Amino acid sequence: MKGISNSQLEEANMKNQHFFSLAYRAFAKMNQIFTFGQIFMKNLQLKFALLGIAGIILLLFQSKLVMPLIYKVVSSDIFLEKNDDKGSQIAVSNKMTTAAFMQCNNYAKKKASDSSLLSFSKEPLNTWGIGNYEYIVNAEIRVSQKNAATTNQRYVCNIRYKNKNDLAGLNQEENWIIDGLSGLNL
Repeated sequence: MKGISNSQLEEANMKNQHFFSLAYRAFAKMNQIFTFGQIFMKNLQLKFALLGIAGIILLLFQSKLVMPLIYKVVSSDIFLEKNDDKGSQIAVSNKMTTAAFMQCNNYAKKKASDSSLLSFSKEPLNTWGIGNYEYIVNAEIRVSQKNAATTNQRYVCNIRYKNKNDLAGLNQEENWIIDGLSGLNL
């Protein structure tokens, strides 16, 4: 052949040998993977059977041992906090709910913008004692904005008294925790 030297032919021959060597390795690797896949498929039925048996054992363990134990713990008094304040599904009005109403109004005043003028009702619409010195207050506020019409807005306040049955600090703001106030757009 004219124009191609022996060194160029040797170099091309080396590249071809390297390419065929890589192709052979890749083919051998694919053969190993295929063989592994055949082994996996042969034992597939056994694996699914073991998985099904393990699932049934786990289900029986949970339904016969774990869940009865959970039901016993839940029905016990282990998490019950004993105090004198009992919850009620009926709206109530007493010294505690009146103080809770006042604290919720004070909190709403702090949250209001400077451009809002708030007028509070004399008493809440409803208050519920839900137990453990925690109260839900539903009340209405008249909101007047400088450049807008006056609107009546209702709010719901979730509030807790920290001092339990010690009523000495009933009107002090630091003895109350407001867990949430919703319904106001101030």
